[in-house]
Amino acid sequence: MNKLRNRGVADILIAVVDGLKGFPEAINAVFPKTIAQTWRRYWDQVISFFAFSPPIRRIIYTTNVIEALNSKLRRAVRMRGPFAG
Repeated sequence: MNKLRNRGVADILIAVVDGLKGFPEAINAVFPKTIAQTWRRYWDQVISFFAFSPPIRRIIYTTNVIEALNSKLRRAVRMRGPFAG
């Protein structure tokens, strides 16, 4: 999170995490305005995301190139197994 701050991110108001232990605390330590109540104030903008079908939503929130590459690698390893020859 400090790297994001150093790169110019002023604040994060809404963060959605997938259960990674300690991540919410790390976000709040660097960006203290990140609170669960924010999404309620901006519900109209949040709910518009769910108007898209699940495949489109997946494209919208998976914009990180490295994350997308890792996803493809995991899928390939799962299909072939780690020691496929």
